Amino acid sequence: MSDDDEQHLRFLVRTLDCFQSFQRRAFSISRLGGLTNRVYRLDFGSQVFVLRLSGGGTDAFINRSAECHNLKRAAALGLAPQVTYCDPEGGILVLPFLDHAESSNPGYLGRIASGLMQLHNNGEAFEGLLDPFKALALYQTMVSDAELLVTYDMVIRQIEALKNRWQDARPQSCPCHGDLVAGNIIDDGAAVRFIDWEYSGMSDPAFDLAYLICETGLSSEDEAVLKTAYVPLVGDQTFWQRVSCLKPVCDGLSALWAGVRALEEPGNNAFQRMLEDRMNRAYDRLETC
Repeated sequence: MSDDDEQHLRFLVRTLDCFQSFQRRAFSISRLGGLTNRVYRLDFGSQVFVLRLSGGGTDAFINRSAECHNLKRAAALGLAPQVTYCDPEGGILVLPFLDHAESSNPGYLGRIASGLMQLHNNGEAFEGLLDPFKALALYQTMVSDAELLVTYDMVIRQIEALKNRWQDARPQSCPCHGDLVAGNIIDDGAAVRFIDWEYSGMSDPAFDLAYLICETGLSSEDEAVLKTAYVPLVGDQTFWQRVSCLKPVCDGLSALWAGVRALEEPGNNAFQRMLEDRMNRAYDRLETC
């Protein structure tokens, strides 16, 4: 982080209403990880916050107003950190800092399952709709002119062909997180909380489980534990079949998202590698779907 960037951040922090009581206090700024946004840790002595600034171009596929609404709903359930400050139009979000515990804590899969069941059975509707196939189509339009996907055209068409099978199952719609990567799951050994609700909305709960399995790299043994711990919504007879069907869809979404990011940051080879990895994984999953 350059001196100019830090000075700009310090000025921004001083202008936010949530930090007015900290005006006379010194604080430090450090950059945190993040593929989509600019994320910073703010240390005011014993009080620590996370400042997230929306990444450029993300408004094309992220509804910040819905994110803010859904995050507050999740926080009310105890499934997310309380919102310190949220400005959807400015792309600014401030939250209390939560330490990331090791995912090897005993029973963590059971706590994840419990948290997701609480979310999915919550009667309060989220804003926005999370349709994985519409998201897939959107990402395709954003990389349609790129040669990045030429090699994987057949895989994408096979993923799209799963749409009818998914729709025929008539999945129930409920509040979903939509981005259950390992870094978005915080386990303190007693309960879990989820962060980064950018892609949240009303969706098929099977999508959350499929994405969780794909992006956290669960082994077959771990997946069996998750299946035992998670109880689908009442009357949902096709839940685990949909989870299996949606796994290659999740990999396809991650691949296309990486394709979008690769075009925005052409010098970042990590996105190209992610695109290739997820497309290859989707191809393998299609054979067992």
